[in-house]
Amino acid sequence: MLSVLVVEDEPIIRRKIVEGIDWEANDMGPVFEATDGRDALAIMESHQIDIMVTDIQMPGIDGIELIRKARASNRSPRVVVISGYAEFEYARASIQLNVEDYVLKPFRASKLLSVLAGVRDAIELSRQESARTDELRSRLENSKQSLRDKFFADLIRRGHDPAASQTVSYLGLDRFTVAPITVAILSFDDTFSERDAEDGEATLLRNLKASLSTRQQLEPFQSPWYLLDYAADELVLIAGCEDWELGSRLESILPALVSAIGAELCIGIGRSCRQLQQVPVSYSDARAAARLRFLYGTQKIFYSRDINNADSRAARLSALQHTSLYDDLRIANFAGVVEGLPQLFAQLRDGDMPLIAAVIHNVVLTGCAIVTELGHNAFDIFGPDFNPFIDLNDFGTIEQMERWMREFFVTIDGHVASHRKRRNAVLVSDMKRYIEANYDSSLSLERLSRQFGISPSYVSVLFSTEAGRNFTDYVTEVRVTMAKQLLLHSTLHIYEIADEVGFRDAYYFSTCFKKVTGRTPSEYRRRDGDA
Repeated sequence: MLSVLVVEDEPIIRRKIVEGIDWEANDMGPVFEATDGRDALAIMESHQIDIMVTDIQMPGIDGIELIRKARASNRSPRVVVISGYAEFEYARASIQLNVEDYVLKPFRASKLLSVLAGVRDAIELSRQESARTDELRSRLENSKQSLRDKFFADLIRRGHDPAASQTVSYLGLDRFTVAPITVAILSFDDTFSERDAEDGEATLLRNLKASLSTRQQLEPFQSPWYLLDYAADELVLIAGCEDWELGSRLESILPALVSAIGAELCIGIGRSCRQLQQVPVSYSDARAAARLRFLYGTQKIFYSRDINNADSRAARLSALQHTSLYDDLRIANFAGVVEGLPQLFAQLRDGDMPLIAAVIHNVVLTGCAIVTELGHNAFDIFGPDFNPFIDLNDFGTIEQMERWMREFFVTIDGHVASHRKRRNAVLVSDMKRYIEANYDSSLSLERLSRQFGISPSYVSVLFSTEAGRNFTDYVTEVRVTMAKQLLLHSTLHIYEIADEVGFRDAYYFSTCFKKVTGRTPSEYRRRDGDA
């Protein structure tokens, strides 16, 4: 309901307006009355007025002055002016004060109601648009945290696009555009400690606890920082300071974090960078530093500069992790990993036991992590007693260890390949059923791609490998099979049969039919029909 103020010094006209309109039925009310401008201003002091209907000529403060004073005091009712014919030009001048409309005396109540209804609708429309705008602003404001997370996740993966500076400013991240910037990784080392059905929930709860504890501990830190829950086993901290400064702060809070989180934790700190575009480099450095836990244990902080010494054990570990075997491991090419094992072990033979243990543990754990990413479970493959943390004392020689590693990845490769083959066979079977149900319509690789949520090129490869023939040949065979039935058991013309089974051209249908059967449709109908 919209409140209305009627300002008119002539009682008869004022009563005509107030009593001659069914305000409630027209979604307006309550209705206030004033005999002059001074009374009207007093009413507006104590009540919110949505629409004001005012005469022009009144004693004391006239209508024009009333409108000016209302505007000056930030009151913003929509205004409809009423005036006599002699005051017409005077009334029209009031339009400059953003008056909605004016009505000439004498007037019928229905005429004024028509004008007021238009003003009411305009107010409602304006309020709806304002509400929608407020809702969008609210949603955008509420989504800023998610947008910031996405910004930093994209930054870590791909670097920063300088053209996106407005996004940085909008998200309130300008403080990260000033060098230096350093990335640290808080890495949890309990990936395989939980193996029951509540694994996912336990990981989420652990990460939430770690995030809240870290934020609490970093709150007094003066440098700008941002904490990102980036992966199941790591939090990423981006800070606007040098690496030594960030390390000093993290060293002071590490014991409290370990205690609060209740999990094995180590921190890797990358090299400081000078631009947002270089953040992925600092992140990569931090990951490399965090891997030092395999050599030196957890509950420690490692700097990327610790692996810059070419003679150090850490540098040798880092070098081994950039061999082709690790490349194959990252893309789940387990057969390639098996082929690369001899080269890896040849490099390990002159290493010490801690280095060998670090590499073996790293390869095995990474393999298990890749298996998990593919949707499998290492304990389903190797049994519930499987322990990914290999004890080197179980092996008498390095050759035995190499054979164990070979068997380990051969088993994984066989398991993954078997599941993939079964899954592909089921998928192709579903595609065949879909084709057989829709052979009479337009079928294409793109249509099956949309239907089954895989790329057109993969559809093509699946048909070639699983069905033994390409997609087009299979569709043609299905259509020809259906055409045979129609040729033998219907009186349809050949061009009609072509259309029925999905061919839009009778000549092309005859060509395909002969290619599959060795006969034209007419020959097939004549010979088989006479048989």
